[in-house]
Formats: sequence, structure tokens, C-alpha cells
Amino acid sequence: MFATVLLGQALHQQAGDVAFNVLGVVQGLLVLRAVQLAARAETRSAMLIILVIGLALRVALLLTPPEFSTDAYRYVWDGRVQGAGINPYRYIPAAPELAWLRDAAIYPFINRADYAVTIYPPAAEMLFFLVGRVADGLLTLKLAFLAFEALTVAVVLDLLRRTGQSPTRIVAYAWHPL
Repeated sequence: MFATVLLGQALHQQAGDVAFNVLGVVQGLLVLRAVQLAARAETRSAMLIILVIGLALRVALLLTPPEFSTDAYRYVWDGRVQGAGINPYRYIPAAPELAWLRDAAIYPFINRADYAVTIYPPAAEMLFFLVGRVADGLLTLKLAFLAFEALTVAVVLDLLRRTGQSPTRIVAYAWHPL
């Protein structure tokens, strides 16, 4: 799985969408097989393997730039704008009023910077602001999203236990390529 995540990024850059989509199907099939195998495994050891590999897959993505969407740059930008006391719905990123907030790490990668104010809802904007108060940057945002994913795993594990299902079914989420 780990290799397919890294290979997927390389394939997308070199061969485009078709090769990437084929690899996505392969990853999905691997996850389905993992679900079948996990159902037969001893729970404690299976859970350790599932959670360690799930974390490793995400840590690998922490260390790489966003590959398939530039939205993360906009999230950081919106948090930065709000941190400066400016409403992100008021100005487009290219507006002269925001020139002093621009940098080489985030600004060049913002989508629709020259014609669109943010499209994200207020609750999302609040999250972007709060993450930006911890530290301004892409890594901080990714770490915040990783924390939300950990919370999601905990909630799904609780639901699996409450419904009498094997906690190893979490592999379907923890290892899924998306």
C-alpha cells in the first residue's frame, strides 16, 4: 500500500490520469483483500498492523506537497488573511490590499487567486483561522487534518464495537487510497 501511494504520485506526474486511475483501482482491490484477511486475523496483532500502516501512509503524505488539488494552499491563505483581521470573503487573494500577506511558499499556488474570493463555508474558515494561529503553513494544516483523521478512526472503531463488528474492519478506512 505504501509503495502504491508513492507510485501513484509519480505515475500521475509522468503518465497522467489514466495510469493514476488504474493504480487507484489496484489500491482499492488491495484494501478489499486486506479487509478479508483482517477479518480472519487475531484482533490485537491485526489492529497494531492496521493502525501502524494507516499512520505510515498518512505520514508519507505529510512530507510531500499537495499533488491533486491546490485547495490546501487556499486554506492556509484564508487562515492567514483572517489572522490579519481581514474578512476572507472581502478581497480576492490578488487584491492590492492583501499584497503584504503574500509569500513564495503559499501565494503562487492559490487557486483562482486573481478572480475569486474564498468559497469555503464559515465553519471551515474558522478551522483555517485556528490552524493558522498555531502556525502558518502547509505542514500545520496537514497535521490538523491528520488529527481529525485520528478522531475519525476512533469514532469508527467505537461504532464497530457498539454494533458488535470486528474492529479490524477499520482497515477499509485506514488503508483506503483516498
